[in-house]
Amino acid sequence: MRASAEGALRLTWAAGEGQQRATLRGSAVLAVGNAVVSCLRVPTLTDRLKTRGLGIDLVQLEDLGVHQQDVVASSGLAGLEVVDRRRAGVILDGRPPATLARTLLDDYLAPLLETS
Repeated sequence: MRASAEGALRLTWAAGEGQQRATLRGSAVLAVGNAVVSCLRVPTLTDRLKTRGLGIDLVQLEDLGVHQQDVVASSGLAGLEVVDRRRAGVILDGRPPATLARTLLDDYLAPLLETS
């Protein structure tokens, strides 16, 4: 989650096999978790009994000094895009396996081992 220069909120989240991004303007309520909605935790009976007497504070826009037409005019989904998760790769084929293994070690793995 990151604020953009024009005051919008830029979100990135995991979705299916990759990631998605959205840009939101205006007010937003976000739920953050590491599970899909169908896997979210359901309150236990103990949790429900602990909170049954608690009230809910209702806050109106006017209580915050905000007018509804201002919120509607400045809110909305400004953009939605899929994040490209493809990775670069090199296909080694057409040579004997021993030669391919040596090429893989010398050209790709040895530089990684030297830097660590």
